Amino acid sequence: MLSILLWRFNRQIFFRNIDLKLRGIIRDTNLLQSLYLIFGILICLIVELNFKGQIYNGITAFLVLDISNSERENLSLKEKADFYNTISKITRAIVCGFTAPLFYIVLLGNYAAILYMIIYNLSFNKDNKIVIKVWKILTIIPSMLMQGFLYFIYIIRHKDFKVDFKGDYLSNIFSKPLLNVNILAAYIESVNFYYYFEGKNKKDYIKSYGRYKKDIEYVHIKDYIGVAYTVCMINFIGFFYLLLLNSN
Repeated sequence: MLSILLWRFNRQIFFRNIDLKLRGIIRDTNLLQSLYLIFGILICLIVELNFKGQIYNGITAFLVLDISNSERENLSLKEKADFYNTISKITRAIVCGFTAPLFYIVLLGNYAAILYMIIYNLSFNKDNKIVIKVWKILTIIPSMLMQGFLYFIYIIRHKDFKVDFKGDYLSNIFSKPLLNVNILAAYIESVNFYYYFEGKNKKDYIKSYGRYKKDIEYVHIKDYIGVAYTVCMINFIGFFYLLLLNSN
């Protein structure tokens, strides 16, 4: 709840500014990324050793849960060209800003969720290649959990089991952990999702996923946000129940 109330605090901008300033001081990218990981672990240890109980939980919730910024940004979009970027933004929010932190809280504790949050926000800089690889590995299981929920919703809504991943499902899991979630979202909304990538020959390509029936409109953004919040609520209840079991 604290994360939602303080939704105007943009963690991505905060970490991007820090990253830019540090790059002006430390020129070695690998050294900087190593320092990021070490510093992230130290922060987790400090918080773990000095804060307990509800204060610790409140600090963790504020730091790691980040879905409201993406909702505010996507609902403010009015140009049709921008709508095609919204599926991936919403997916990032529900997987990396909610499901993954809760997953690591249940699995390893609050400190793991804080570390994931730091790695996730630093992964937006394409120069942080080591950080990006770590982020991809840590996001595999949370993204698969989200895929399961979205696939169930797709079956209920469309009375169909078929989803065409163009033969890329397994490779996407490890190399592009959020792409399969985006594809399922496109099928739920009966729209296309366009994925841009660079081939081995260094040329840019585009792949289209989904079942095209209509262009992405404002109503589809609101609907997918509604689906996202439903899944987040289910996740929260499930993870909270697991925490109660662990505490007993």
